[in-house]
Amino acid sequence: MSGSAASRRLAFAIPGSLDTPTGGYRYDANIIEGLGQDGWQVECVALPEGFPKPSPDEVRLTEERLLSVASDVPLVIDGLAYGVLPDMGAKRAAKGLLIALVHHPLCLESGLSEEERVRFAVLEKAALAHAHHVIVTSPATARDLTARFGLPPEKLSVIEPGVARPDPPIERGRINELSPSAPLRLLTIGSITPRKGHDVLVAALARLKDLPWTLTLIGDGSRDPGCASALKMQIAEAGLSDRIALTGATDEAGIDLAYRTHDVFVLASRYEGYGMVFSEALVYGLPVIGTKAGAIAETVPEGAGILVKPENAGELSDALGVLIENAKCRETLVSRVFEVMSDFPDWDMAAEKFGRAILVAAARIN
Repeated sequence: MSGSAASRRLAFAIPGSLDTPTGGYRYDANIIEGLGQDGWQVECVALPEGFPKPSPDEVRLTEERLLSVASDVPLVIDGLAYGVLPDMGAKRAAKGLLIALVHHPLCLESGLSEEERVRFAVLEKAALAHAHHVIVTSPATARDLTARFGLPPEKLSVIEPGVARPDPPIERGRINELSPSAPLRLLTIGSITPRKGHDVLVAALARLKDLPWTLTLIGDGSRDPGCASALKMQIAEAGLSDRIALTGATDEAGIDLAYRTHDVFVLASRYEGYGMVFSEALVYGLPVIGTKAGAIAETVPEGAGILVKPENAGELSDALGVLIENAKCRETLVSRVFEVMSDFPDWDMAAEKFGRAILVAAARIN
């Protein structure tokens, strides 16, 4: 392992495609790009896409690829895969520097059976015990790993996501473009999976049929087809098909346009390890409505949005109703948004911190 700090070389292992449109994959992609721009030589190690529920063949292929990484090259493994690979973790840790990147604990994913939840918790605790260092994306996740898995704080580095600034910048006056009778344009972005709480959002909006609003829901529906099908049925049964547009996933240009053409961002997540879409919405000048689950309360600055208890359609409906009906309340939130929108780090800063954490971890074990 000698010389790993000086060489600024790194292997970064990711299951599936780096282009997958989720916050975790976007974090990985931006960190890798930023490290490269900062002079690191980053080798991307492609792992099978079946994680966190890999087949035996996928596990064997994964161990083969990970253990083939040179011992003097630090290896970062995305937690979506690493959390279920304690045996491989032990082998790699004995060979060279091993760093786990945890976006959020696997056992906190929504839609798991109790048996799956317990299994993930046992596997992830064992796997993380073998890692030389663990990088997480929020202070809330760091505290969670210490409380849930007993990881000492000195073994953890918090490196929050960066955010890309809108180009051209957002103009403060756009809140005044709304006429009193115009429908409030709501936006939500997130894969259609149980954890994102889209069903709770639809239930909340079903109580507000008499108010002027529309919702655009951008999110990949292929990750959990059953969840996507149930959501479509819920929307139809609520009589909201003409007011809720399911657009599927889109590219960066589509996301940029969506932020620019909507008035309020809302996401009813049951849990978030950070919640990148909240910080992105804020730098586009959108007030947000979300839940207090996971790290969201730390991601959204006080006064820049309204946060409610997760899985509470009544509270969410009340918050939405306030912003739909009360232009003065929206203006107050927007004013606060424009005060804090420059406080979020950019991706260059995040990548620099990431690289520094690797160098410190390497120095400790040499």
